[in-house]
Amino acid sequence: MSKKKNILGENQLDEMQENTLLNIEKGGCWLAFWGLLIVYLVEFAIGMDFKCYLGEVIVMLALSSYIGIQCMRKGIWDRHLKPNTKTNFICAFVASTVL
Repeated sequence: MSKKKNILGENQLDEMQENTLLNIEKGGCWLAFWGLLIVYLVEFAIGMDFKCYLGEVIVMLALSSYIGIQCMRKGIWDRHLKPNTKTNFICAFVASTVL
């Protein structure tokens, strides 16, 4: 079995270690996403000036855009939901009532 090479050299991880690392990175990504969202909402709620948390908003938008675009490119909807008319209608209805 050949090891994958990248710009930093060979990948020294076996498949189990690679999967574990991907799960750790996934957890960190979602921690950053939800943490930024909470911080953003708290700062908005206490009335901070927009310039004070503009950097956090930019990072949040970049992270959510990246996740959304990559999921669309790969055709991934969700682990639990199937992309059909009923699911689309329910998600659109929930989003419209919340907003």
